[in-house]
Amino acid sequence: MNSKSQSNGCLAVQMEDARHCLTDLAKRGLVISSVEIGGRQEVPRIKISTTYLEPGGLRGELRGTKHLNGKAVTIHALKHHNCQVEWEVSS
Repeated sequence: MNSKSQSNGCLAVQMEDARHCLTDLAKRGLVISSVEIGGRQEVPRIKISTTYLEPGGLRGELRGTKHLNGKAVTIHALKHHNCQVEWEVSS
């Protein structure tokens, strides 16, 4: 199998994983802000918009803190249905 076929196969798997994850997140009533598939990451990255620490019952790990317009914002993430799901919460 050549590298292009292998790359397309990985991309197809990531798209299917993202579809499953997006379906579940939608059932939880969450708002999707972005989806990243392919590139350097091994799994799709999905960002959700929320003001809650545990949106839709998801319990993520604290990944870091950044400052946005003078306010601290914590970044949370978890692996969900073979995807990296991330969200930010204002402190």
